[in-house]
Amino acid sequence: MVFRDHFGAWRNFPGPRPTHWFWGNIHEVMQTSPQQCHQRWLDKYGRVVRVHDVGGRAKLVCSDPVATQYLLLHPDAFIKPAGPNRILTDALDKGLVTVEGRAHRRQRRVLNPAFGWVQIQGLAPMIMDKVGEMRDKFARLIEEEMAGTGRVGRRMDVLHYMSETALDIIGEAGFGYDFNAIGDANSPLRNAYTSAVQHAFEFDATVMLTVMDARFGAIPTSRVRNMHAARSAAQVIGREIVAEKKKQVINYNKGLDKESLGKDVLSLMIRANMDPALRPDQRLTDDEVVAQIATVLFAGHETTSTALMWCLYHLSLHQDMQQRLRDELLEVPDERPDFDTLMNLPYLDKVVHESLRLESPVPNISRVATQDGVVPLSAPVTGRDGRPIEAIRVRKGEVIEVPLTYMNTLAEVWGPDAREFNPDRRDTGVPTQQLPGVWGGIMSFIGGPRNCIGHRLTILEMKAVLFALLRSFVFEQLPDPPKIKRTYMVIQRAVVVGEEEYGPQMPLLVRPYVET
Repeated sequence: MVFRDHFGAWRNFPGPRPTHWFWGNIHEVMQTSPQQCHQRWLDKYGRVVRVHDVGGRAKLVCSDPVATQYLLLHPDAFIKPAGPNRILTDALDKGLVTVEGRAHRRQRRVLNPAFGWVQIQGLAPMIMDKVGEMRDKFARLIEEEMAGTGRVGRRMDVLHYMSETALDIIGEAGFGYDFNAIGDANSPLRNAYTSAVQHAFEFDATVMLTVMDARFGAIPTSRVRNMHAARSAAQVIGREIVAEKKKQVINYNKGLDKESLGKDVLSLMIRANMDPALRPDQRLTDDEVVAQIATVLFAGHETTSTALMWCLYHLSLHQDMQQRLRDELLEVPDERPDFDTLMNLPYLDKVVHESLRLESPVPNISRVATQDGVVPLSAPVTGRDGRPIEAIRVRKGEVIEVPLTYMNTLAEVWGPDAREFNPDRRDTGVPTQQLPGVWGGIMSFIGGPRNCIGHRLTILEMKAVLFALLRSFVFEQLPDPPKIKRTYMVIQRAVVVGEEEYGPQMPLLVRPYVET
């Protein structure tokens, strides 16, 4: 069964030979990164490429915008592969990220009202408070370093600090929970969540076997046992949080307490779920509500901190752009601007958009066909035999991968310098065509019914963090900058070559900004 696709319907699509007898081309991906492999394959072979997955199974990597849009607009016909989804479900439970079909539609319907612009706007004051705390922490740490060593500035792992900031913000925004990660506090929920995600992304033989066949995920390895234990601990705390939120909603609806109901996602979701107008078959169970806590944590913490890390990295490489952005931010007289002011700073908007375009935290997604069908193409693809392939004929169980970052850097869409950091890009008349993404013509938040529900919160959070930090600090490359390489396990982060054992990090030199 594993090798049946060697001679399947996709054999006429061009592509590279497998680099390993069992791991296929995934061996190459794990040694480098999805982004590098996609560039190499798609640049050489064209918009649709046949590669070999674990076990030798063929799959397509497709950057055709029409085909991609078709995949994203038909979420019941093209679902997440069972293996990778099993790993995420084991860590995060059956929340919005992992469920499919009717369950996803039901969860999305209840969650949607909590993620509109009006609701996100209500979170802006809290977000500005949190980024202010992080700014003060930066100032304290840098002052201690300068006093102790006389150095100007401090080496700081910005991923670590962006992770603390994002965790505190999503805790408050998601369910009114104060992790106080910026204050270096520990909490049972933080420990349980961190442990579950860490074990989910821990590499052992069963991870790749589970990617190949979800049934391998049932093997009770130490990684799986630890992950399940951490998830169970998080569920216990989650049930307590949900029970308290339900009491608040009941009291609010009875008119007994109009003040305590929070503006957080969980409060708004529970209120929507308890709406008498909602049909019983559309309501979420308590277990489904609890599952959203880990889901919101993962989606709002891991991806946002990674996006901020890459943004600060690119600004450290382009001091002129960093200073131009700082000049714009310093023109705002208030240290805590309101929502409208923050969202309407033009160069800040350009920088956030360009960073998300160039560095999608999730570089690729995969979809598996639930039935036989035909996926349209924007233009024919030349097959190995020289004949045009007019469309992708797909069989049930076959996998198509969408290279999000590659599509974000298509020269025909974004210009000849598409793989460079250029916030002024959109002033030159690009994109020349619209990609099927939900925001800004980019694929980083995906598109269709399964687009990233929290993209508005991510955009606001990134702008708030950059506003607070760049007014006070300069981010530079270290005098002897380490070599950075990308590492991938669902999310694409950075590691320092030679320091892989320390995990993902992004060390930069951070010093106080002194106006001249």
